[in-house]
Amino acid sequence: MAIPPLDPLVVGGHIPHATLIEAGSLPMAELNLPHDRPIATHRGHGQRAATALSVLHWRGFEKLALVAEGADAWGADGGAIEGAFVKSASDCAPTSTNSHC
Repeated sequence: MAIPPLDPLVVGGHIPHATLIEAGSLPMAELNLPHDRPIATHRGHGQRAATALSVLHWRGFEKLALVAEGADAWGADGGAIEGAFVKSASDCAPTSTNSHC
């Protein structure tokens, strides 16, 4: 899932060990998720993540957590992010044509 970064110089990335599951598929998908470890849902805003959390609870998962502001907030609070890269400030100069700025 694409979550725009809070810092325009940091591009991409995901929470380590995260499994991407489309929220709309949660009610019927075969879920290979642990019942004995916490599962956190996240998205760029909390509503879809909260809905996913509700569906997981309905499906019998009990150790659930919500990362309300998504991976960006997770990273900003010191959580690990994998696969992100940092651009130089000159890449985002006003005259730049870089589409990631």
